[in-house]
Amino acid sequence: MNQLERLHFIYQLLEIEPQTVQGICKELANKGVATASRQIYNDLVQLEKNYLRKNQKLHITTGQHNQKTYRLVYTDTTISVTGFDVNSYQLSRLSMTTYITEGRGESINKFRDIVAKKIMHLSKTKYSTLPLEQNFNSHFFERKYTAAFNTVSEDVIWSIANNKIIEIVNIYGDATNVMTDISYPFKLKPLLLVYHNGAYYMAGFIVKNNSFITIDLSKITAYNLTNQTFSHKKAVPLAKAELQKRFGLTANIDNKTYDIELEFSSITGEFLSHYNWHATQSITQLKNGNYRMKMHCGINRELVGWIFRWMSNVKIIGPKKLKDLYLEQLAIINQNHSSNQPLMYSNIFKPLEK
Repeated sequence: MNQLERLHFIYQLLEIEPQTVQGICKELANKGVATASRQIYNDLVQLEKNYLRKNQKLHITTGQHNQKTYRLVYTDTTISVTGFDVNSYQLSRLSMTTYITEGRGESINKFRDIVAKKIMHLSKTKYSTLPLEQNFNSHFFERKYTAAFNTVSEDVIWSIANNKIIEIVNIYGDATNVMTDISYPFKLKPLLLVYHNGAYYMAGFIVKNNSFITIDLSKITAYNLTNQTFSHKKAVPLAKAELQKRFGLTANIDNKTYDIELEFSSITGEFLSHYNWHATQSITQLKNGNYRMKMHCGINRELVGWIFRWMSNVKIIGPKKLKDLYLEQLAIINQNHSSNQPLMYSNIFKPLEK
């Protein structure tokens, strides 16, 4: 492959997503082309000088361990913007979490200013945006974060984006049922950044035993970044498949998945039929007006808690194990309310130790 062919190949990579020199070398190697990092640096210089179009340029950012990331950016201001586009931006901003609007507010406002400037350039039509004081987000059930969380989230994003193993030194608390047989520290292949129920999680496989785990980022109290790289392309679909076995993110009580079947009262069933609960869900209306919900997943704390949410408007049809766990918890709740004993934390939904 000569330099012109390399420049074309690198340009195509940059059109898809930002790239590091190491990433470009790896993609070239997959094509059977062995190229030194020094040559790629020179190619990127030549690409910016002689190959890019007039409305394009390379933007370079420096991250962890002084690693440079190259992004192909466009300076074209002729992109059409409509009122629908402006409202789409408005809705996305409204749905942002408090952590994003406040903890990363300065960064988000940069994009706000870009949008504002773009709208100001429209000559034919002016679009008015909804004032911020007329937007309201309840932020119900959102995790609260401190400024220190920015460091954790940045490091986790860097590890996932660069396919770097991260060493988890300690986790305090338990949001997703971290197995009790885990010994610290342990090395993790981070594959997915997950947002669920108002909080941010990392999902991946533990290096030692290749077991799948989800970790609430706010529960990580100590960790170390590494330069150890791992292969991610085949592992990402496996991680997503593991998540589909769960209802939400909480670890299942065993390694099995079950045919879950629930019956809901008419109004409640109609309401929840408009929401996404699980990838395998199917909701149909019965002759008596009620609704039957079916899905195939594991049994976990999140599923049982979700069923309690609907109070007297739900009935568990099967499996028996789920019904037994539900009734057992109901008995414990009744006992707590009839006793003066102080509450003690318990979690019967801990995954079984291997």
